[in-house]
Amino acid sequence: MALFMVVPLPLTNTAPSFVIFILAAGMLEEDGLVLLGGVLIAPIAAGIGCLAAWFAITKGMDAVEPAVRATIDSVKAMIGL
Repeated sequence: MALFMVVPLPLTNTAPSFVIFILAAGMLEEDGLVLLGGVLIAPIAAGIGCLAAWFAITKGMDAVEPAVRATIDSVKAMIGL
């Protein structure tokens, strides 16, 4: 999960950080069910990170650019630029 945290791609650090949070909470509270939940969620988070990396590699910036541009335009509209 920590390796996904350092990848500078969108959507590759949110799910792994949630898993790390769940695992840390389970360790702090010494709760086996919370730890088990974190361990069961970890492959899903890894899959999300791998899917985001695959999407970025195969589709590249051409697929991401329209969404980023739309977001930037909406932020500019909100602040009045």
